Amino acid sequence: MLVTCSLPVPRVEPPQPVVSLDALGDLIPSDGARTVAIEAPLGLRLLLDAPRGPELALTRSILQANHRVEPVRALALALETRSVARARNLPVDFLAALVLQESAFSPHALSAAGAIGLGQLTIGTATWLGVDHPFDPRANLAGAADYLSMLLRRYRRHDDPVVLAAAAYNAGPGAVDAYHGIPPYPETQAYVRLVLYRWGRLVSDAQGAGGAQRR
Repeated sequence: MLVTCSLPVPRVEPPQPVVSLDALGDLIPSDGARTVAIEAPLGLRLLLDAPRGPELALTRSILQANHRVEPVRALALALETRSVARARNLPVDFLAALVLQESAFSPHALSAAGAIGLGQLTIGTATWLGVDHPFDPRANLAGAADYLSMLLRRYRRHDDPVVLAAAAYNAGPGAVDAYHGIPPYPETQAYVRLVLYRWGRLVSDAQGAGGAQRR
């Protein structure tokens, strides 16, 4: 006997296409002078105005560090990092290396100590920097860049302000000042080494992908 069902058959949506990093590279204008629209998953559209080399190198690093980020989203974060850093006259790859180490570019990252977002800002630091919504990627990234810029200015007269700024971002400027250098905390010493390593890798990758110099 044939048995039928009166319930409607649910509609199964086809899986969304995966946008590969190579596809993104093909869609970005090589001269950096034109704006191009990319058809992104879920019907979103992303407007891009970027050169090929450095931003794709950072995009690749974000994808390697955080497998939950979609390629289009990773590229958007790379472009935002470039914009935020240049607006503050920061080395783009230095800011990117620090954020990679802090959160692997995860906007929803939350540490056991309560540090939030891309730049792992605490509530107190975010309030002091004027970041009202620390889970908002743009606001958090801007706050992290402002704080890093302050630290670089603070140590600008020292032999290596980049190293001290990275140490102060992790341990606080009070600890760096008290020890007249990188504090003897294993976490902070490892943090500084990893940030500098990531910075060097980003610079090398950008040069290999068509970037020119340390930015």
